[in-house]
Amino acid sequence: MNKIVINTSLLIVLFKSQLTYLLPQLFTEIIVPAAVWGEIVKAGKIDIAINKLNHFPSYHKHPY
Repeated sequence: MNKIVINTSLLIVLFKSQLTYLLPQLFTEIIVPAAVWGEIVKAGKIDIAINKLNHFPSYHKHPY
């Protein structure tokens, strides 16, 4: 099983460049730490990353 822990910058770049499909092809689990999730949510509902983050079932919010 291939896992990755992803940071805010990479997530935002992938969403804005419409390349989010790449990570699920490379990894079986994409871990988004709670602090990273919070940073993206803090960006606001108009940001593309927050609008799409909740629609990707392979992205898992973790408490650390």
